[in-house]
Amino acid sequence: MDSPVPIFPLPNVVLFPHMLLPLHIFEPRYRSMVRDVLSGGGPIVMALLRPGWETQYEGRPPIFPVGGLGRILHHTELPDGRFHVMLVGETRVRLTEIPCETEYRQGRIDVLEDRLEEARAEEREPKRKALIQAHSGVLQTLLGRDYAEVPLAVLCDLLASVLVRDPHERQGLLECLDVDERHDRLARMLDRPFPTAQQPSMN
Repeated sequence: MDSPVPIFPLPNVVLFPHMLLPLHIFEPRYRSMVRDVLSGGGPIVMALLRPGWETQYEGRPPIFPVGGLGRILHHTELPDGRFHVMLVGETRVRLTEIPCETEYRQGRIDVLEDRLEEARAEEREPKRKALIQAHSGVLQTLLGRDYAEVPLAVLCDLLASVLVRDPHERQGLLECLDVDERHDRLARMLDRPFPTAQQPSMN
């Protein structure tokens, strides 16, 4: 994508493809960002702030180079200028920040595609079915009866969004393009005890 894309950096949010992310926009710079995006119809990149961001938050603290590209599905503007926004994730992107004159940060992006190693193809369906069986309750809550045919890549992203609480672990899964490796990492994380999951929606 040649045109600059607005960056919305947060300390604990990782946006996966296909997932819905509700956001409350209250900072003036991000109100401006949302107005610009709504007027132009473009995307937003959600980027995770690197550790140590606290002392630089009002400026431009470092961000991880891989983020989630999303588009505004619907929004509500409040009388005081704040927004309630629902963002839907589209794809993973590699992000290069650029100098800009806007209040908010901007960057150029390269879309990142999932990789499926042919050598591990026979393992994929048993892994997918095992994930579905182990987490059928969560999947049924989120997707109703329509989860049986969800591909492994999407299944991993969905469960990572819902069940992995640590934002840096989620970031690691976002950055993992090899679907089989992403599954293996996620399976190890979910093999540990974990708290009751949050339940974002899926488009």
